[in-house]
Amino acid sequence: GAAGLRRASRRVALVSPPPPSLALLLGSYGHALALAEVAPAGALNGTARGMTAAEWSRTRHAEAVRALQRRGLSFPLAWWAAMALVGHWAYETGWGRAEWDYAVGNIRATGWSGPVHYLQGSDDPEPRPYRAYATPADGIEDNIRLAVDNPRYRPAFQALLDSERGGPYLVRAEGREVSFPLDVAGWQGALTRAGWHPPSEESAATFRSTVTRVAQAVG
Repeated sequence: GAAGLRRASRRVALVSPPPPSLALLLGSYGHALALAEVAPAGALNGTARGMTAAEWSRTRHAEAVRALQRRGLSFPLAWWAAMALVGHWAYETGWGRAEWDYAVGNIRATGWSGPVHYLQGSDDPEPRPYRAYATPADGIEDNIRLAVDNPRYRPAFQALLDSERGGPYLVRAEGREVSFPLDVAGWQGALTRAGWHPPSEESAATFRSTVTRVAQAVG
């Protein structure tokens, strides 16, 4: 897949302090719910082997917060925007079970000169090369570089940030209801319309499910 985003009328450019350490961020998740309450049980495969789905959510969320803060977002804005990204990655990788070589977004290797691995996704007629990374931070940074920085997708992420003016936004899925200050569901719709995946109600419903579970996992 690739990523998609939409336009916005206002640009958010906030000056923030240096990103907190990863250890400090992970320590802030102490009040999150237990794994059984938020995500499928069991250890994960691939590069997430030995982690629970909740642990996977928290580690990927923490790295995403830091990457977004490096781009100038305030800590609260980065926290919520990172939830949208992790909800999308949970959809892409089945809560990390299909995360190989820290490829959180499972991006094909088109225009890529770095390491690859071969996967056969649901829309692949045969195994194809996908981007591979040495660390979770590398994989997350590259995915955010595409979903946030790339001109094709930047407008939708900007619209996500700008949606703070109109919140809160209630997202309901499978009996859960979470209030987000950003329009995370609108961002996912814009993402797919811009070409990451063909838009469908099935993908929208799956995202609503994953992003509400991520919100419960990270608090």
